[in-house]
Amino acid sequence: MAISNKQKKFLVSALPRMTIVEGCISSGKTFICNHKSIEHIVSNYTKQGLIFFVGRTLTTLERNVLEPLAMQYNGYFKYSINQKKANLCGIRIELEGCNDISAESKIRGSTAEFIYGDELTLWNKPFLLRCMGSLRTPNAAFLGTTNPDTPMNFVKVDYLDRMEELGLQNIKFDMNDNPSLTEEYKNQVSREYVGVFHDRFIKGLWVLAEGLIYPNYKDFIVPTENRAYTEYQISSDYGIHNPTCFGLFGKCNDIWYLIKEYYHSGRETNQPKTDEEYYQELVKFAGNLPVKKIIIDPSASSFITLIRKKGKYSVREADNSVIDGIRNTSTALTVGKIKINDCCTKMQEEFQIYAWDEDSTDDKPIKESDHMCDMLRYFCYTNKIVYPKRKSLLD
Repeated sequence: MAISNKQKKFLVSALPRMTIVEGCISSGKTFICNHKSIEHIVSNYTKQGLIFFVGRTLTTLERNVLEPLAMQYNGYFKYSINQKKANLCGIRIELEGCNDISAESKIRGSTAEFIYGDELTLWNKPFLLRCMGSLRTPNAAFLGTTNPDTPMNFVKVDYLDRMEELGLQNIKFDMNDNPSLTEEYKNQVSREYVGVFHDRFIKGLWVLAEGLIYPNYKDFIVPTENRAYTEYQISSDYGIHNPTCFGLFGKCNDIWYLIKEYYHSGRETNQPKTDEEYYQELVKFAGNLPVKKIIIDPSASSFITLIRKKGKYSVREADNSVIDGIRNTSTALTVGKIKINDCCTKMQEEFQIYAWDEDSTDDKPIKESDHMCDMLRYFCYTNKIVYPKRKSLLD
């Protein structure tokens, strides 16, 4: 695969104690850092300390780093997720995930010679601190990759904003630094992201999440028509006193349409409903349509149990990842994989007020009048209507 002059220069350069490589999606940063990690290990390993490859989870580490390396260095690089070990020409590499606050105990007490970290902004701060403290051998080095995030993220505040003080090397890549990409691809990907996701994942900017979460919501609304739907699903956000909503989705020509909606608030109407009553509402809502499955908020355990016990519908607990889910939903709407029938007025009402919490230091939606938007997110992200962008050799 061709590499740019910028990638080539980085590949042959020496690593200082800490290097953070940032940039937009498909900029080639992970691709070249994967190769750089191999080059550094082969050229500099002294057996005085351990080598670690770390990701937010072992699953993301495998997808972004281990699988590509195993393909490109066939026979020379092997790994086992179960054993949390990799082997590069006889050199052992420890594999770790750092998705919770207790993760730093996994590396505590270790002396490290080289640490390669994937998706740094998704790590917890104590783990990165522990990693840097473990680099005790002469010329030990840390290499990490990340997409931009909120400017209050600890990677930006504690490291990138202090790069001169820390002697940190910061390298930025964008899509123009990746010679494998066509102009058609770059233009297509640029259209697929809007709002804060466009600023971060296309422009490579560290910006706050502000304003409406789906600012172009009017583009998603289409006239209610009789279409030849070939598949049906229902998605639900569930509450007893809080609102419960159902959304009926139909698939036509590889596009999912929100056909109709149901919304009831026990608190607003002073008429809370039981699981059984909501089940009867669900049956009525589905009618005689061949609904393939019901996607439900995973916290609605009693309602999920009831539906399964009835045996009429297949139930799938929703993937409740908020930010990744919003990003997936935003892209699905923007590229036209999801459309909203104009009869779904409650969905349109929420689009107009569903906004980022600008008082939060993290990316967080305002938790108010968001039940239809949660229902839509459950449907999109659980089904992976569009898969998270091309985390591959191009990234």
